Amino acid sequence: MRFLHILVRQFGIFSARIPTYLVVRYLNKRGHQNIILNNDHATDDEERESRFVRSIGTNHYEKFLAIMRALLTLNYDVVIVYDTLDAMLSSPASLIKFFLPLLRNSKKWGKKKFIYYNLELFSLDYTSPVKKNVGKTLEQIFIFGCDAFVALSPIRLNLAERIFKITCKKFVVPNSFDFEAKEIRKEPYSPFKLLYAGGIEDYIFDGFQDAEFDFEFTIHGISKYGIEKLMQKLKGKRNIVLDLNVIKRYDEFAGFVSRYDAGFVWYPTRTLNERFAGLSSSKYFRYLSLGKPVITRNLPEIAEITMENNFGTVINDFSELNQAVSMLSERYSEFVDGILQNYYKFEFSRNFSKVYEFLVV
Repeated sequence: MRFLHILVRQFGIFSARIPTYLVVRYLNKRGHQNIILNNDHATDDEERESRFVRSIGTNHYEKFLAIMRALLTLNYDVVIVYDTLDAMLSSPASLIKFFLPLLRNSKKWGKKKFIYYNLELFSLDYTSPVKKNVGKTLEQIFIFGCDAFVALSPIRLNLAERIFKITCKKFVVPNSFDFEAKEIRKEPYSPFKLLYAGGIEDYIFDGFQDAEFDFEFTIHGISKYGIEKLMQKLKGKRNIVLDLNVIKRYDEFAGFVSRYDAGFVWYPTRTLNERFAGLSSSKYFRYLSLGKPVITRNLPEIAEITMENNFGTVINDFSELNQAVSMLSERYSEFVDGILQNYYKFEFSRNFSKVYEFLVV
């Protein structure tokens, strides 16, 4: 079978490119052909696993033309759309599929399947009423023509069902990884090494204002601030390591995370996507998939999963970090065992296999 993957909106590698790549890699291993339509340059991993079509589009109209050209001219059996904007721009093709049943028996459209692999909940996060209503309408049109809707967590599926009418087949696939730890350590380093990987924004700096850490805390990611401003914000802070090295390869990030004892997961609560990150957090699963316990903010779903499966601990404020690290250090082997015993339930392949069975029937 041939799969067309549409992710024209430009994202960082970890927010959407890796989830898309995991789907592509899964399909490629089973002998299927993959085409990725993206607005960026291919990574080495993507070049290996797929035919990469770069869409040159600087505005919505150009992106719309690129998507429609791909949908109408490329040879594929299944199209998987990942981003909210791409779903909106793909809505005309979905509308045709939904409202013109006669075309289902045509050579071009007869057996094609449309899948919405919903990575983000953008519609209700728009501040403009016009954008919110137009975006929601276009997204709904695309969903009408879909054969399946994939959410990244139960709580996000519940939210989507409140926003949209979803009558197609529904799946939940956590934004996770298969377990890939090459070495399992049951004792932490001294001093303890904690890693935060993600956007380096004000909500992170705000947490540092009155906090002093008794462990080595590495902050890795991208930031809107220049290096000088970042260093100024961290001036006088003890035991904080700033790492701005850009990682572009899937296996490179795995090796990077493996050098630490645990991962720190912290989201603000400004938008729906952040408040209900839950099992959509790829960083959360990147740590766990490499045998690293986590310290996470007390947010819906992700807090419950962490405590129920003994993956780590939950905090409400940065002031609790020292105590959380101390507890993780003392009970480190217990949390690693929790990962070894329970992580299989969240593995990507285990969960995506249900979608795959639906697609190849």
